[in-house]
Amino acid sequence: MLFDLPGFVVVDGAHETADGRSVVIMTAPGEPACTGCGLLQPGRVHDHRLSRLKDLPFGDRPLRVWWRKRRFRCAGAGCGRVFTEVHESVGARRRLTARLRSRLERSVSGSVRSCADVAREYGVSDWSVNRALVNGPSPRLVPNWSR
Repeated sequence: MLFDLPGFVVVDGAHETADGRSVVIMTAPGEPACTGCGLLQPGRVHDHRLSRLKDLPFGDRPLRVWWRKRRFRCAGAGCGRVFTEVHESVGARRRLTARLRSRLERSVSGSVRSCADVAREYGVSDWSVNRALVNGPSPRLVPNWSR
């Protein structure tokens, strides 16, 4: 509720110097289905990985967002697959949140601003702004490379 990203909870926050602040988030409790065999109770948490996300600015100083992703080891007979959780607000293999991609798309398509100008404002690459403009703000859980 404090961070206002549905499905995530804040587990740590730090006040930094002029660089801004940082926050560590995790997905709400629950166990995803195995990506190999589809077992709904995949087993135990294998380990955790920190993944840096880009999100909307929060206040007048930059905010660094770290997602503490859980990696699971499937308990299915003969599976044993290790997989990392995904969330619809971010998407698989993505570093930008859906609400940031939506803002990037609106900032370019709703004005006469260039992709480079919007990218500088939000601290992302020109490519990220262009991709949000072309693909739209909604994430895909599996990227479509055929476009």
